[in-house]
Amino acid sequence: MQGSDPDRSVGDILGAIAEDSATLVRKEGELARQELAEALHAWLGAVAAIAAAAVLALVALVFVGLALEALLARVMPEWAARSVIAGGALGIAVGVALVAKARVHEITLPERTKQTVKENVEWAKAQLKR
Repeated sequence: MQGSDPDRSVGDILGAIAEDSATLVRKEGELARQELAEALHAWLGAVAAIAAAAVLALVALVFVGLALEALLARVMPEWAARSVIAGGALGIAVGVALVAKARVHEITLPERTKQTVKENVEWAKAQLKR
């Protein structure tokens, strides 16, 4: 912004405000894009980690389930042993889904942009009051 000059015309002042406002809007857009890119990168990293963990857990769960089913089939009917194992697998799946949901909710969106937009609105109001 140009220095304060009591001899500046209203047109000059409004032109300076318009120029400053255009620069401000452009910078806010750049900040928002940067913050969204950072949030997307974090989100994709979390999704990739969850997917990898889910695949490995599924493989392990299949083998553990087969072993437990064979063990339980010695003391109960085979259908009952399989039902117990299926119920346990379902419980684990629900737990993993809840953890994934919590991770997704931890990701924040452009907080800095929101704050600076508020500050910029206040600045613009103050400029118009001059």
